[in-house]
Amino acid sequence: MKEQTIISDYLTKLNRCGMGRVHSVFEHSLNLSVNDRLINITSSEDFLSSFGLKLSVTDFTLLQPYCQQGNLVKLTRDSMTVYSNFGIQTIQLAPLVKMELKIQPLPYGEEILQKLLTVLKEKHLESKIGLSIGDREACYFTQLAENKVEDWEQIVTYLIGRGKGLTPSGDDLLLGYLFMLKTYQHPAASTVAEQIKTHITATTSISENYFYALLDDYVSSVVMAVWRALEGKESHAHFEEKIARLLEVGHTSGHDMCYGILLGTKAVLNERGQ
Repeated sequence: MKEQTIISDYLTKLNRCGMGRVHSVFEHSLNLSVNDRLINITSSEDFLSSFGLKLSVTDFTLLQPYCQQGNLVKLTRDSMTVYSNFGIQTIQLAPLVKMELKIQPLPYGEEILQKLLTVLKEKHLESKIGLSIGDREACYFTQLAENKVEDWEQIVTYLIGRGKGLTPSGDDLLLGYLFMLKTYQHPAASTVAEQIKTHITATTSISENYFYALLDDYVSSVVMAVWRALEGKESHAHFEEKIARLLEVGHTSGHDMCYGILLGTKAVLNERGQ
């Protein structure tokens, strides 16, 4: 019996069928570009992108040798075909099982937020993120944490696209920050979202797609795990485990996102404590 293919519920809402290209290839995942949006393909046991499809290890192993950057891809509701110099490979996607990755607003709870803040502070993230923290960065981060932002556009345009890699550190930080603001309906959430939307083309295609998903309230599975811990359906003690898994993402991406979550947690606490 064929193993199930897991699909982000965000991806089910996009037009994912049609012709496209292999956008980028990594050791354990790849991205397809179809209808001007990306689809992340992985076989990872414990990670699903907000715009992702998780294949069985068998299917991913069959597909990977045919996936070189630029190769033609055809996606239907139930299958994926890749055309390469080595030939043509088709895998069946059905049966598809949706994974829920949409966050919802949560009621404010100081105790649980303080618990998250404690776990994050213990990670000493300032020294591990992908951005050097000079006077300018320190000033901006203080403003974000203390709800004393003088110019949102200035901060967002400084951070978006800043740093190395396919998801620059500044982007990951903004993703973590906006995730917390949206979760607790912070008054600045809509402003941050609008600034990101306005300047989204200043960064990479992969970051763009993570931003587009979050603007619609969708996150990757490792961030969703943090949200579920905040929701309270899992033991608060699981914060350590969830944050540890998020920190494993990418070279510095997990640390950058966690630092954004830390700043966002402080912003929520400071806003409610006024």
